[in-house]
Amino acid sequence: MGQDAILRHTRAAGLAFGALLILTIPAPAGVGEDLDAALEGVPLLVYGSSSREADAVSADLGVEGIRARVVSAGEVTEEDIASSDLLIFGTPDTNPLIPRCLDRTPLRLTATSVTVGDSSYRGSDIRLAATLPHPVNPDRRCILYAAQQEELLSGIFFGYGASYVRADFLTYRKSDGLYYPDDRLAYGELVAGRDGVTLGDVTYGSKPPRQLAEIAVGAVRLYYDTFDLEEARIIARYVDALRGVAADEFGIPMPETIHVYLYSAAVPDTRVRMYTDAWNTFWSKVTKPKDEFLSSEMAPVAFAHEVARLAFQPVVGDPEKRHPYSGYNDDWSHYFQFTVLVPSVWERLGPGSWPVENDFHETWGRSRFDRLYRGASDTYAALLLEIENTYGRRIIGRTLSEVTHDGIRRNVAIEEYMEKLAAATGDASMMRRVAGSLPSTLEWSTNKRMEPLGCLPRLEQMIDDHEFVVDSVTPGSDVDRVGMRPGDEIVAINGFDLATAKGRAHRSMLEAIHADGSLELAVRRDTGTRECKVKIRQR
Repeated sequence: MGQDAILRHTRAAGLAFGALLILTIPAPAGVGEDLDAALEGVPLLVYGSSSREADAVSADLGVEGIRARVVSAGEVTEEDIASSDLLIFGTPDTNPLIPRCLDRTPLRLTATSVTVGDSSYRGSDIRLAATLPHPVNPDRRCILYAAQQEELLSGIFFGYGASYVRADFLTYRKSDGLYYPDDRLAYGELVAGRDGVTLGDVTYGSKPPRQLAEIAVGAVRLYYDTFDLEEARIIARYVDALRGVAADEFGIPMPETIHVYLYSAAVPDTRVRMYTDAWNTFWSKVTKPKDEFLSSEMAPVAFAHEVARLAFQPVVGDPEKRHPYSGYNDDWSHYFQFTVLVPSVWERLGPGSWPVENDFHETWGRSRFDRLYRGASDTYAALLLEIENTYGRRIIGRTLSEVTHDGIRRNVAIEEYMEKLAAATGDASMMRRVAGSLPSTLEWSTNKRMEPLGCLPRLEQMIDDHEFVVDSVTPGSDVDRVGMRPGDEIVAINGFDLATAKGRAHRSMLEAIHADGSLELAVRRDTGTRECKVKIRQR
């Protein structure tokens, strides 16, 4: 009975209202199908106390040309309910329409548990999504997205959620920020009849809640295990300082609260170790001993990277400028984390910024950016730094507020942002330079973009020394045919020296990949250099 349920890429929403069920009730069609149908009209989005989350939903729909009316549960009228498709979200405590809506169903959600028929799951980390008969008007739709507490609503509209399950309802634990199949507690069919809604085919899971301690410092709420209280306090203070740099020095509208999950976990290769929902939450799964994690220079730098993503998560809007493996873009996070966040938080907090002695700022600050973007002045990252140096930080923050709807919708095409930023400078030369520049993720352009060639670089040398030394060669590939071997160093692409013209080399490689063309490589082995031509493998 269900379709691809719960949460499409930029869809999600709310719930429905109680009242008496009409005798002839159409069966639900599945959350995904009902949501798409509701969004074809002008649905009524009813929230509990999460007005900012509701604004985010409305702004995101507006960008897609979809209209929705937004109203709080305390203000909605029965007339509104009867005349509208309903998208309702919140918690049982903040939105009284949630328990009202669930009253004649086999589903119950409280602050301490969720019940599906005769099965009950305890915990305080549970979300519930369902499509239910409309409580008043059988010709209208009613969709529910609810959680036990406000924090769990973060990303419920924007995240992956239950988009991979076919069901009329799904209840699952928010174990971090991504959704995985083993997060499910129960999902399946709802059958509508004269006496209400009953369960059809249901699949039950058994994932227990994760036990995490909690601490709040400034605008940061940290959920953790493994670490002691003082270590947790220092880490939370560090993230709060990162947030403060963005908010105070750039005027970027950062989340009112940043939720950080930091816990020990064995992470399969298919799982993400660190990630942000680009809204107000990020998490890190500690896969090594605590002392090793804390002493790693990458740990505090990775936190800076995620805060940069919470400020702005750019994507490449133009398919011809996008590499074939990801639409995401690192120009912003490279500029922001290396030249702004890392050095600025060190200035604010000094050696006590991290729980143990860690000189992350020395190798992962401005000097890292300068090495990474030497020879790449025709990239957005390099231009961002130049604009900051010439026009100041506030112009960057103001423009970011415009394209992200005051920080609500952070996934924005990097080209759109850079064009607006260049226009804001009033500098005709800068506008021309931005128009002629390319969104670039230099690690991707020299790592993943080499996959179609049949070789991968040694990542440590690529990132630390910017030397593109071949780590592996795919047997039978074109680079294997021309005799390339591990240990060879690619020093030029299509005549562009990777030490002095990385930006132009990146552009020529991208053009060749989109055209399924070929590349001229200059390869150094020992003391000699030779040139070879290789064909891009079909994707």
